[in-house]
Amino acid sequence: MKESHLINFIIFTLLYVSSSSSSLKHHHCAPADASLLLHFRNHFNIDESAPTICVGLQQQPVKKLNWDESLDCCKWEGVTCDASTGHVIALDFSCSRLQGSINTNSTLFQLHHLQTLNLAFNNFSSASLPHAIGNLTSLTHLNLSGSSLSGAIPFEISHLSKLVSLDLSHNFYGFSSDLLFLYNLTKLEVLSMSQTGLSFTIPRNISASLRHLDLSFNNIVGSIPDNIFQLRKLESLILQQNRELVGSLPKLSWNCNHSLQVLDIGLTNISGEIPNSIGNLKFLKYFLVASGSFFGKIPNSIGNLTHLKVMNFQGNELSGSLPPTISNLNQLTDIFLSNNHFEGEIPDIFSNLQELINLYLYQSNFSGCFPSSIVNLTQLEVLELSGNSLTGSLPLGLTRLQKLQLLGLSRNMLNGTIPPWVFCIPSLQSLGLGQNQFIGHLPEISCNSSLSGVDLSNNQLDGLIPQSISKLVHVSVLNLASNNFSGGVLTEIFLNIKNLYVLNLQSNKFNGTIPPWVFCFPFLYELDLSQNHFTGNLPEISCKSSLSKVDLSNNQLDGLIPHSISKLLQANTLVLASNNFNGTIPPWIFIIPSLFNLDLSRNRFTGKLPEISNKSSLIFVDLSNNQLDGLIPHSISNLLDATFLKFASNNFSGEVPIEIFLNIKGLIVLNLGSNQLQGPLNKAICNLTMLEVLILKNNKFNGKIPQCLGEHNLLSVLDLGTNNFNFIVPTMFAKGNNIKTIALNGNQLRGPIPRSLANCSQLEALDLGNNKLNDTFPKWLGDLLELQEPSQNIFSMALKVWSVSYKKAKKKQVIWKSVPLGGYTSFQSI
Repeated sequence: MKESHLINFIIFTLLYVSSSSSSLKHHHCAPADASLLLHFRNHFNIDESAPTICVGLQQQPVKKLNWDESLDCCKWEGVTCDASTGHVIALDFSCSRLQGSINTNSTLFQLHHLQTLNLAFNNFSSASLPHAIGNLTSLTHLNLSGSSLSGAIPFEISHLSKLVSLDLSHNFYGFSSDLLFLYNLTKLEVLSMSQTGLSFTIPRNISASLRHLDLSFNNIVGSIPDNIFQLRKLESLILQQNRELVGSLPKLSWNCNHSLQVLDIGLTNISGEIPNSIGNLKFLKYFLVASGSFFGKIPNSIGNLTHLKVMNFQGNELSGSLPPTISNLNQLTDIFLSNNHFEGEIPDIFSNLQELINLYLYQSNFSGCFPSSIVNLTQLEVLELSGNSLTGSLPLGLTRLQKLQLLGLSRNMLNGTIPPWVFCIPSLQSLGLGQNQFIGHLPEISCNSSLSGVDLSNNQLDGLIPQSISKLVHVSVLNLASNNFSGGVLTEIFLNIKNLYVLNLQSNKFNGTIPPWVFCFPFLYELDLSQNHFTGNLPEISCKSSLSKVDLSNNQLDGLIPHSISKLLQANTLVLASNNFNGTIPPWIFIIPSLFNLDLSRNRFTGKLPEISNKSSLIFVDLSNNQLDGLIPHSISNLLDATFLKFASNNFSGEVPIEIFLNIKGLIVLNLGSNQLQGPLNKAICNLTMLEVLILKNNKFNGKIPQCLGEHNLLSVLDLGTNNFNFIVPTMFAKGNNIKTIALNGNQLRGPIPRSLANCSQLEALDLGNNKLNDTFPKWLGDLLELQEPSQNIFSMALKVWSVSYKKAKKKQVIWKSVPLGGYTSFQSI
């Protein structure tokens, strides 16, 4: 987390400065040390143009090791010498753009007087750290962070018994290791091994001198040792992002520890209740248990932590009401309590928290009215209360929050009209009022608003969009979806909002034609005008559009698709479904350079499908529910990247091109149902090993059902109903398949019911009706537990009635059907 990185930086900076500052007295470098240093530097490549995180994230200057060899080496950058002997005792080569590996025979390991070595943020080419590091037995401070080291941590570090500070963070990346080298480091005060990705357990025998311990972002396994909590000098304990680390917070051990300032155990599997003893940590400043497994109430003793600045309990299972003692914590700047299971109203406990900057209480089961004490928090910048059950209207007191930048109140039950002043809070940049019960018209906006994001979606707002919306000149995201706005919205009032990035007006009652300039906002990325009443032809686009997603579906648009749509060069999604477009589908629409999602379904397109160029990058293609006819062209195989092809409910005829099966090997969904396709189903379909859904129903296929369809591990839906298939292999369905829906009804299948259906352990819906199957009643189907309860799937095929007819010699035909009995399905003779 941001806080732990800052703490690391401060601690290591102070330790380094205190240990390696040069004496003011003049001294001369030992000649042997100068030679060793030159050999060490010359071993590496130093690329002055190489990128480094030191400028920016670390905010440290890049060092230049282009030393003047005529000068005393004690004056070389990064070198510190002993005032009396001239021996090199400290090297700070951090951020020096060193590239290459450190060899075992490196002259570095001959500098036996070294006390401080900082090689952080270089590039040691994923080489391992040599065992010879153990030769530097005078070291008190060693920093190798962020230097692209790999392999295991050498045990020889244990020879460095004088170490006070050790930073190995951002290295090694996932190798298995142990921390046995720590046993001999009894003077260690600072240990940072953040983001090594190593898998290890925390040893019990750890330095009692520790002040700072950071093992975050690793793969620690096992329990956290109790003695960690008993380290009397410990000031910061940072263990976040270790999902396999288990344990609980001690109920008593905190009594002996009054020095802890940072406790970060978020994103671990440490669980249980937050104990009352936490109140003994009276100097705690950062208490972070985010995304954990804590439950129960926050104890009243939390109010004893009067130095607390950040409290992050979000993403747990905490319950009950917030303790009133939180009002004692007047140093708090950040409260994160989101995603918990609290009860009742948000209590008025905030008046005393005048330092508070961020308050996050979203999705935590709060109800009742907006807490009045919040409006007195004049330093507040973020107020996020979304996803609760708050009621009532917006309080006028919010205007006092002059520094507020984000107001999140979406997904509540707030009501009344939206007041004009909410758009005019001076510093407000993001306003989230979506999914509430606001009614009435949008108010006139009387100020030059600073807002950049406005979400008013999913309310009951109505009427026309006011002209004054043009004063939202800084808005980049405007979401007015799912309301009852009406009128010809797309007038010039939007032209003044030049920074629009997302414009979402879906599910309203807007009407009129779509003007060409709506495609030409210079930064517009997403345009959603779906589910309105727009009419007429699509306009000609005369600009170079930046749009990536365009959804105009579910309107009353008609006519041909204009060729200028091809100017949407950045578009990856184009949805024109459920309109009245007609004519033939133009071939150029398949080769818009960035397009991967094309939905032209439920229109009135006619004629043949055009030849498709090999330049297509489409992944999702839906042409269903049109009036397309003729053969499916062989060039369909040029959709090499397609995973979803839906051509259902047209009038395609002939055989399915074999190239679909041979070339489009990543297909997940293939739906060619309800056409006039015919012929046997080519066994080349077995190449589609990624297939999850296959729908070929209501065609004229015949012959044998390929056995491989019952052997695909990923296939979930197999719908071949209402065709002329006449043979199914009895052993078709292999063990371990994942098929949930099988529809083979309305074919010419003969013989016994395939006994291999018993291998379909995930089966939820089965339809074998209207065939010529001959068999006794398959009692073994009762073993398919998922099939016993009626359930609907994506085709709304409830397991209501299925029939099997069979004949025995000299016996009457018997029809069996399912009959619900207490929620289950049994069978009876009729």
